Amino acid sequence: MTSDVIKTPAKPKNSLTAWGKYFRFTVRLNIIRYLVWIAVIVGLLAYVTVYYQSMFDTQEKLDDFIKIGSTPGMTALVGMTNSATLGGAVWTKIWMTLATTLAIGMVFQVTHGARADEENGRTELFRSRPFGIHSTLASVVAGALLLCLVIGVLSIFASYGLGLDPPGSGMTGSVVLGLSLIACGWLGVGVGALTNQLSSSASLANSTGSIIIAAFYVLRMIGDMGTNAVVWLSPIGWAERMAPWAENRGWLFIPSVAVTAILIAAALMIESRRDYGSGVLEEKKGKSDANSLMRRSWGLILRLYKGSIIGWAVGMIFAGLLIGSIANAMLDLMAGMKVPMMQGNGLDSLLGLLLCVVGIVAMVLPMQIMTGLRSDEAKGLTESQLAGGMSRSRLVLERLAVSFVLLVLLLMLGGLSMGVSYGAVAKDMTQTWKLAADALIYLPGIMAVMGIVVLLFGFIPRATIPVAWFLYGAMYFDILLGDALPKWVTRILPFTGTPRVPYDSFNASVFIFAAAAVVFIVLGMFGFRKRDVPR
Repeated sequence: MTSDVIKTPAKPKNSLTAWGKYFRFTVRLNIIRYLVWIAVIVGLLAYVTVYYQSMFDTQEKLDDFIKIGSTPGMTALVGMTNSATLGGAVWTKIWMTLATTLAIGMVFQVTHGARADEENGRTELFRSRPFGIHSTLASVVAGALLLCLVIGVLSIFASYGLGLDPPGSGMTGSVVLGLSLIACGWLGVGVGALTNQLSSSASLANSTGSIIIAAFYVLRMIGDMGTNAVVWLSPIGWAERMAPWAENRGWLFIPSVAVTAILIAAALMIESRRDYGSGVLEEKKGKSDANSLMRRSWGLILRLYKGSIIGWAVGMIFAGLLIGSIANAMLDLMAGMKVPMMQGNGLDSLLGLLLCVVGIVAMVLPMQIMTGLRSDEAKGLTESQLAGGMSRSRLVLERLAVSFVLLVLLLMLGGLSMGVSYGAVAKDMTQTWKLAADALIYLPGIMAVMGIVVLLFGFIPRATIPVAWFLYGAMYFDILLGDALPKWVTRILPFTGTPRVPYDSFNASVFIFAAAAVVFIVLGMFGFRKRDVPR
């Protein structure tokens, strides 16, 4: 007589068992994300380099640009300027944006493969096989570290190949630039690894990590604007003080790597001690009874996005003050230059460009709220709301109404604060309320994009989030590239198709965008009413 023996998978011998297999899976799963990150960071660096080569054709223009970069407002935004060279100009223009974007992006990248996979059950599925307890986190972290390394190396080659290093200096400056980007990216990986273990949900992990990176940015800002010692409390400040094409302090890469290693080690230690699905920081439990505001869909949206609304309102005021304070200095620099981002010359043209920047920044929060339609559906929240008697049309329209009101608020705050700071510097307060009103010119165009989000949600829900943010990126590049794009492209995109008041006069394009917004929203709601939920 024989009996069948059911063989169970062998238990992992150590915490990194089969790590290599998981790492290969992680790379294959995220290869498109990796390629997009490489294209964005390295591509922007290369574009700004080529653009500045044509703009700063004399040393006098470079000297003027560095003077503007040394003003308090610019120093707060982009950090200390390095040197009056082409490399120094590129550093002043784009480095801080690339570095902080990469750092925060790596927090989200780690969360996508770690805490988010734990929430949706993928990690549990893998752990049912002979995989070590740290295989998931280690593979996700290794993939992100490798991505930042590739970005840094390609940035070195792009910088050196495009001639940012002065003749006879070798490629030292380019190498230090690449190391500074790697340092900031790895900082984001380390912060993301830790917050994914501290937090009990993906959203909390991303929020906590972003706040930490923002705190490092603020510490760097405080240090650069006066208290130099504070800079050394910020790893972003360390990367900034590497100063390629000036001091070339490449050795500051070492403490940055040490901090990253400590953060990752702490994350692995916490993971080995916490329960699956839990975190050190538990999300705050709500009240047992909902108030009258929470019984309405729009009230729930305000409650869920309360922190983001406050943060973006403060950020718009701060950004407007900084932008307005450097307007006069920018006008002096650009005198006699042909700047593709500007549609003409003079004060009104520059103010129109700056209001366009205010508009693209103000658009982020409404985009987050509208794309939340899809994320809520994927989490099952939409199904629960519809089961309670709420109609599909009301669900979409109330979210649109909240986005519209917040968009108006953010545009006016940005325009108003810009007018106040510009008026204080130029001693001309007549622009204050005018700029606040002029900022609203972008309202129809932005709502047209919100309409596209509703349209995607109604017919192709899975494409809603990636396509919406791809469109946002396209509009950002459209502003940045100026007349390098075909005319028909600039006419149909909201920020270049909308008249640049106060330089341009009001025209019918605004009504076309408003009509497009209505059509897209109506079609999107029709599709949403006809399809299954979830889908």
